[in-house]
Amino acid sequence: NNWKKAVIQAKNYQLGTNYVYLAFPLMKSYNVLRKAEFMLKKEGIGLLIINEETCKVCKIIDAVQSSRTMGTITLEELRRNWKKRSNMKLF
Repeated sequence: NNWKKAVIQAKNYQLGTNYVYLAFPLMKSYNVLRKAEFMLKKEGIGLLIINEETCKVCKIIDAVQSSRTMGTITLEELRRNWKKRSNMKLF
């Protein structure tokens, strides 16, 4: 409902992900496009519009790969850490 809060949240998500998109219902998207298109493009945040009647999703603005990420972890590292933790006895 509040596109300004959504943009702040998306900027925070860029710390942990490569690409971030905001999704809005078709009827609210006109307002977002008019007021925030420049900011979304500047921040590299993508925009998706959802037609609630047909459930179709359209990409209006492409997200740009985030340069804000704090770190990376591979799938293999995740698996190793999960195995270590699942083998631990709690009590």
